[in-house]
Amino acid sequence: MWRGVGEKWAAYILIAMRYLLAVAVPGSTSDEALGTPSMESRQKLMRSTTHIQRNKEYINTNHQVPPAPPAPPAPQRMSEYQKSIFQKKLRQAEQALGFDYSEEAEENHEEDQNETIAPLPSDAPFPPTKAPRPLSSLLSFQRGQKQYTKKAEEEEEEEEEEEDVKPKSWSEFFEHNEVFEDSNGSKFNVYYTKPGNKQSPMFVFHHGAGSSGLTFANLCKSIANYIEEENKNKKKGQSNNASSSISRDENIKPGFLVFDARGHGATKVYNPNDFSRVQFCKDFAFILRYYLTTKDSLFNDAVSHKQANPSLEYPPVILVGHSLGGAVLTEALHNGSLDDLNAAPKTGTNIIKGLVMFDIVEDTAVQSLVHMNTFLQSRPKGFRSLKTAIDWHTKANNLLKNKDAALVSVPALLKLNETGNEDERRAFKYVWRAELQKTEPYWDTWFGGLSDGFVSAPVLAKLLVLAGNDSLDKSLMIGQMQGKFQLIVFLDSGHFIQEDVPNKTALSLIDFWKRNFFQKKQTIPILWGHLRN
Repeated sequence: MWRGVGEKWAAYILIAMRYLLAVAVPGSTSDEALGTPSMESRQKLMRSTTHIQRNKEYINTNHQVPPAPPAPPAPQRMSEYQKSIFQKKLRQAEQALGFDYSEEAEENHEEDQNETIAPLPSDAPFPPTKAPRPLSSLLSFQRGQKQYTKKAEEEEEEEEEEEDVKPKSWSEFFEHNEVFEDSNGSKFNVYYTKPGNKQSPMFVFHHGAGSSGLTFANLCKSIANYIEEENKNKKKGQSNNASSSISRDENIKPGFLVFDARGHGATKVYNPNDFSRVQFCKDFAFILRYYLTTKDSLFNDAVSHKQANPSLEYPPVILVGHSLGGAVLTEALHNGSLDDLNAAPKTGTNIIKGLVMFDIVEDTAVQSLVHMNTFLQSRPKGFRSLKTAIDWHTKANNLLKNKDAALVSVPALLKLNETGNEDERRAFKYVWRAELQKTEPYWDTWFGGLSDGFVSAPVLAKLLVLAGNDSLDKSLMIGQMQGKFQLIVFLDSGHFIQEDVPNKTALSLIDFWKRNFFQKKQTIPILWGHLRN
């Protein structure tokens, strides 16, 4: 209720000053008005008793009447002028601190109290009395013209809810949002945008634990914007070295496929407690295969007879996984889940041509699992508004550095609280969608063999993007020295690279696609034998 301890003590001092003013000013209310003798009356009575006793002793001793005692000094009272000055100063002090002791406020308070008192019957022996004014009402203060009470506080909370941030819609980033249902009844929430032609790249994303598919929304938008700008430059004939690689007749339009993994976002599965890496791989294989065979005509006959058709050309598919998502995609390329899409590894005839991982190193991931329980216990149970949730991610906990990306990714992590009592639902209007505590039995199996699997993944090209606080483990260090994959490090990013630095990440993915799957690779001719001649 109080803005600070200083205001509380100021209130007490003002009350004391008002009491002193009432005692010091003539005609003010005193204890005598309440039927009890005042301090001044009691002192007069004591002086009179003492004077009579002394007179008796004097007469008995001197046999004569004693002289009259000197009259006591008259009590000093405030003049009307002093009273007006004092009251003016007191009102100014009250207004400066936000207190309201005006006659209008007193009358309103008396009316409120009278309304709350039930009328007595006509034969009541005593008339009704006014309820005493509570101290909380006496010490109430104003915010503007509105008295700060519990009701006013509730009204302000409702105003804050009305002023809550407006989350960004998925439609700003993707063309379609559909549900892919498998034969077991599992329903996966999927967002996708189809590639424009067979020369356009198709990026397929898998998010990490505790996240959702919309964590890649800003990244996808940045990729599309950069390529669209290159298309415009090509039409205007103003392409520079960075954009001159798009030289074919058709415009490039990238495709995107993202989804909410089991236990996350709006996805509902028939076996919700299975969070093994193998099950994640099966889910991903179903979603990718369902999209290629039913949603995109550019991949017609891509999945037939257990292998890709080498006589057809398809948009290059590049798998991109963040954190746990990178471990799932790497495992899926090795355990046979994608064999029908990757029948000819490391050749131009396979559909899946590239693998990208965001901020995941096996040794670092295994060591961080020790602190997972501490993190889950320390995070709030829920949030009163979307604004407080976004502030917790971007300010209090510093999980995200980009508030613009948080406007679309954070709301997807939460759902309306429909459990508990009314007070709990009011305190936590939004609660977490993903129950990460249920995944604990599988933590030890998520990242085993990740580094070796990434280095030996059966694709044409690989890219590892790390944040500044990560370092390579032994397997990745050897693979990087052997040229098995490309390494990029962003020093100004946190764990969620795709959200913290979406533009840098977009340029890195575009460059990865161009250099490996769009431009014709230039070969250096061997001239050693010709030089001798």
